[in-house]
Amino acid sequence: EKGVVYADKAIYFSLFNKILDINAKTLVPTEKGGYKTVKVDHIGTKNDISGGVFFDDNQSKTFVYSGIEPGARTVLSYKEVLNEARFFGLFFFNSYIPTVSAEVSVFVPKSVKIHYKLFGIKESELEFQKYETSKGTTYSWKAKNMKRYQTESDAPTIRYYSPHIVILIEEYTIKGE
Repeated sequence: EKGVVYADKAIYFSLFNKILDINAKTLVPTEKGGYKTVKVDHIGTKNDISGGVFFDDNQSKTFVYSGIEPGARTVLSYKEVLNEARFFGLFFFNSYIPTVSAEVSVFVPKSVKIHYKLFGIKESELEFQKYETSKGTTYSWKAKNMKRYQTESDAPTIRYYSPHIVILIEEYTIKGE
């Protein structure tokens, strides 16, 4: 019932990462028990100037989910291309609203090996898949039916309470000269 406050969404990026293939939609319940799909019709880009002294190039892709009502579900998927390996991988499996399904997939070329650390969630609570091709490996983690993250005043940040994964580059090979 309070979902309308979560209708506005922003995906942040900079020169270090690109956001591609955004697919955002609302699944609105119908009288017959199914869902009607309402796609987001406009995704804008804006500069997010921080309050610091130095200029940064932070930007965001912004949009509003339409059709938010009791029982509605929002769906969001997108690709993030990282141009700087130092900023690799952090993903939260829940949000400020209940999460039916949250999935993160990472593709790395054959020359890169990764490892990951889970926080606030056990390996057995996730569906993990690994696909290898001639170009590289895709790793995928999926969580289902996650409770909403609840904030409290003077509490630690979301990283303390919320189940998440940190993906790290273990090793990589650079072609020789």
